[in-house]
Amino acid sequence: MTSQVLTKPVRVTCSDKHSDGTIEVKYFSRELRMEKAIKTGLICFAAAALCIFIPVAHFILVPSGLILAPLLALRQFRVTNAIVGASCRCAACGGELTKLSSQERYPLYETCLACKRENLIQPHQ
Repeated sequence: MTSQVLTKPVRVTCSDKHSDGTIEVKYFSRELRMEKAIKTGLICFAAAALCIFIPVAHFILVPSGLILAPLLALRQFRVTNAIVGASCRCAACGGELTKLSSQERYPLYETCLACKRENLIQPHQ
């Protein structure tokens, strides 16, 4: 059960201006993803079991919990990576891009908080 953090170079583009940066991506092993998926499914099943004792709402909450448990577990299992850090600057104003999306799915679009312009982040070739 291991995870691995890699630093990758990226290219930030805003209109016709460019800047370079790096992102840190954490990759999850299959075992760790399976553990998280099982934990998510068990929590959802436990919540559904607790809802049995709620008089009228259990007719909706228990079936919903039983349906959502495998769906949420599968969704959790499919998360293979997460962006854990970034060192990127806005190509237009040079402001720090602090909030990057949670998964590494290119192209990434992030809005600069200083100038309110959208930046396109792609892997650097």
